[in-house]
Amino acid sequence: MWHARRLPTATSRRSNAHPRSTRPDVNSIRRFVPGLSLALLVSLFVGPTTASAQYADPDDFVVQASARLVSGFGFARGIPHQGLMGDQAIRADVMFGKPGDWRFRIGPAVELRTACTLPILITCIHNQTLEGAAGPSLLIPFREGYPLTITPQLGYAFRRDSFGGDGFFVSNTLAWGYRPFNYFHWYAYGINAFVNHRFHLDDPSAWELTFGVELDMEFAIWTPILMIRMAFQNDEDPDAAEDPADPNERDVGGASTGAEPVQRTDTEPVPTETPTESPTEPAP
Repeated sequence: MWHARRLPTATSRRSNAHPRSTRPDVNSIRRFVPGLSLALLVSLFVGPTTASAQYADPDDFVVQASARLVSGFGFARGIPHQGLMGDQAIRADVMFGKPGDWRFRIGPAVELRTACTLPILITCIHNQTLEGAAGPSLLIPFREGYPLTITPQLGYAFRRDSFGGDGFFVSNTLAWGYRPFNYFHWYAYGINAFVNHRFHLDDPSAWELTFGVELDMEFAIWTPILMIRMAFQNDEDPDAAEDPADPNERDVGGASTGAEPVQRTDTEPVPTETPTESPTEPAP
């Protein structure tokens, strides 16, 4: 429904002579997105669930990694679809620096993104693009536990014609939110608000501007999975009486399921003396 029907021309007849196109199909590429996301989740969450209790050395450079689910909306200009749009992405970065919330940190960042014409409940249904990007990320201390993050990236996008066709792009992201330094593990949690601007290198007049939220994968996926797992493991009624394994086992109060209760006395029994015969005088 997003492309109009037009009459065949000489150019279109020549193009129809070659049914196989060298341009990758967005729908076929989207089949690989769940597998890539699952591999990223496994690699990230095997470690964060087992934290170490070692305090970071304040003079050493340490690693802090983070991965977040992104959901946003905005608008596009300079492309056939000039209007509201939505996007969803996975962003991950690895920051290097000295420990602490008041330290500058820098490291590489990657992003896997898809965009749609109009999101439904901030969820893309009819995806129009599949994009990948990489670049440096700089964490700037702004408030304790609430730093700013600036991430310029260069990437390539497979796009439908409504979004300008395939090509390279430049992306710039500014994020701010809760991302404290984790002194006990290499994984740092993050919940941010962001603004992203990207423009097409083949046509600088085509650009997109989106706003949204970054939610840490640990909170968005792994924590609900653990809660569901614990709910199934603890399905017994905690108020139900426990049956002892031994039927003759007695509890502290002396009750028993198969024997008489133990009689307890507060005083010790007094030993009784056995009577002895008194000596008798011999008869005369």
